Amino acid sequence: MSTSTLSALSITSVPADWLIIGGAIVVLILIAMYAGSSNVISLALGSLVASSLLPLVPNTVFLSSINTSSDTTMAAVFFAMMFPLTFIFRWMTSDVLGITTPIQAIIAGVAGAAMLLLVWTQTPVLTALWDFGGLIDLIFTEPYRLWVILASLLILSFSKA
Repeated sequence: MSTSTLSALSITSVPADWLIIGGAIVVLILIAMYAGSSNVISLALGSLVASSLLPLVPNTVFLSSINTSSDTTMAAVFFAMMFPLTFIFRWMTSDVLGITTPIQAIIAGVAGAAMLLLVWTQTPVLTALWDFGGLIDLIFTEPYRLWVILASLLILSFSKA
């Protein structure tokens, strides 16, 4: 069996969920190395805040006629508007010119990916786009949600130091 056949077999045997997660970690590490870990922190916290604000839309003045709980398109639109806003608000209040070492970038990338995965698996709008199955859903379910958030925040704050 040739080397190319072995590499093709090993890539096709990896579930798509793990390839997406690995790609997200690599992208976040590169962002942290290029622009500093505060950008990854802003991304993680922005996604957490945006997903927390989404259930408040139906009870808001001027927006109460829009039902985001049953209309996934409108919920996706509001999440797509809130996420960049919360990212920008967090980014503007942080020190964006901090120097990030490679180990800080790796730590920030993994913790940021964990926070983004948690938000993704707990936000129905995002789950409609891609539903992570099995082990990912088990790791980021209700009993572990608080611990994942606290651990990610602790690790992200450590990566900033």
